[in-house]
Amino acid sequence: MNNVPEPSWLQDGAWIATILSGLSIVAGVIVWINKQLNGWRERQRALRHRNWHGYIIMGTISSWYVRAADDPKSPTGRIVLDVLDGPDGTPNANRAHSLRLQIAADGIIARAPTPEEDAFLKSLSRKRGGGNDPEGFPVR
Repeated sequence: MNNVPEPSWLQDGAWIATILSGLSIVAGVIVWINKQLNGWRERQRALRHRNWHGYIIMGTISSWYVRAADDPKSPTGRIVLDVLDGPDGTPNANRAHSLRLQIAADGIIARAPTPEEDAFLKSLSRKRGGGNDPEGFPVR
């Protein structure tokens, strides 16, 4: 009386195959999202490790050419510097004044970047357009 045919083992197999393929698609999407998140987290970690906020604007790094003005015969806690115009230049009073101001403000003189660090900072500046970060990372 009921005209609904009994499901066959072929139909049951097709349903099971459909369910399994759907599950594999879902699993694939989950794996892909996980990979994207892990890559994003790794980029964020590398960015934080690289420097304070992921980017140093080269124009904000002050540098002075200096040479020791005296050569003490014994170790001492004091050093007298000549602040120069260039690598082999003459002493420059204006640059010396700006160095004094920097020391008063920061209380520290930092080392110059290594050639690799300098090349990295310059390439970052070119890549990101001098502080405009196309990847959406915070630039402060």
